[in-house]
Amino acid sequence: MPFDLEFSESLYFFMNFRKGVPLLVGIILSLFGIQSEAQDKRTQLPGFLARTSLTLRIGYINYPFNQSQLEPGFSASSIDIPHVAVSLAALCYRFSRNTEFRLTYMRPVNWVQYKNVNGDNNFHSVFLNWLALTAKSGIHAGHNVLLYGEAGPALFTRLVTLKGDSTILKGAAYLTVLVGAGVEYRLNNKWSFHTSFLFSPSNLNAKQPHAVFISGGATFNIHPLQENIVQRNAKSGYIMPYRQLQISYTSKFAGYGVNRFFAEGAVPVFWSGDVRIRKGFSLQYQQNIYHGRKFFALDWGSSVSLWQSEVDKKVFFTLSVFPVFRFTLLHTKPLDFYFDYSAAGPSYLSNVVIDNKNSGGHFTFQDFMGIGIFSGKQRQFIAGVKIQHYSNGNIFVSNPGLQIPLTFYAGYSF
Repeated sequence: MPFDLEFSESLYFFMNFRKGVPLLVGIILSLFGIQSEAQDKRTQLPGFLARTSLTLRIGYINYPFNQSQLEPGFSASSIDIPHVAVSLAALCYRFSRNTEFRLTYMRPVNWVQYKNVNGDNNFHSVFLNWLALTAKSGIHAGHNVLLYGEAGPALFTRLVTLKGDSTILKGAAYLTVLVGAGVEYRLNNKWSFHTSFLFSPSNLNAKQPHAVFISGGATFNIHPLQENIVQRNAKSGYIMPYRQLQISYTSKFAGYGVNRFFAEGAVPVFWSGDVRIRKGFSLQYQQNIYHGRKFFALDWGSSVSLWQSEVDKKVFFTLSVFPVFRFTLLHTKPLDFYFDYSAAGPSYLSNVVIDNKNSGGHFTFQDFMGIGIFSGKQRQFIAGVKIQHYSNGNIFVSNPGLQIPLTFYAGYSF
């Protein structure tokens, strides 16, 4: 039998009594109502997306870590403080030419390390992250130069640093602020370049020093597509499926080698996890909101999934909403072959402690990547395989991550 008795009983209970399935159905109906009148407009960017920007900053970060951050009884022979950091604002919404809101994630490229703690000759990393919602606004100093300020609340997290079962440096999670200023040069309607600084104050209770980030970067502004491009996309002759229903089954029968390859290989493009999933079952809905002429498509999706962990065979469920970036690599008469990738889909995790590991909280993010095919005259039949991952992105003091092996799915598009 593909499922053991415990998992089968849990699946029956879940599908009949949990609130997850009705919630998923509600999401599906909502999306159906929102998009049904706009089905023939998918070759134009959605309104919300046409006012967004992507901002990447790379630069120098400094925070005066010292021995005082360590717990009593611990000391390090040296402290390595790397100074290269990145800030990614993947969701910037423009209210006007000079004002926008930014959802920003900031972290160092390499972690602060305490070396040789109490003579153990090891390296002990300190994982630091800022997640901020800032408002940016400015004034013009010339036609293409903007002087701006930026400020907003931020969630700072620092993961626990351990030596065996002993805590060397306590984890921390608290609300703070991120403030800064910068100069922006607008090259054209799409691209701008800037230099800026950001400041996060210290926190005495968490023994966290202040941070200063000085950077340079670029912003890409998304705008509605020109009408000739919209019409070209619409008349391409290729079928881009609109709505999808998928059912999937996950099993560790092939091990976790594929997960390790994409997480730890020469070019890591995915994530691993300390909590391994033994098997699972999912119901997923996707709806296309934009597609190009033949290659790229953007979907929104929602899913409800039931999982069983590898060690304790713990049964739990997740609810997720997520974006899907799909790239159709090959169009043929019998089928289309695609690669898809989804990252940072907000999710609910029903159990916090799984296989004796604390996931940090009920809130987490879902990621997946895989390959698949559309077949049939209207590309109505779907089949594919993917790997998945859940983690909270270090926004909590504990983040072991969930590693989900090969998942096989089939579906129908309409």
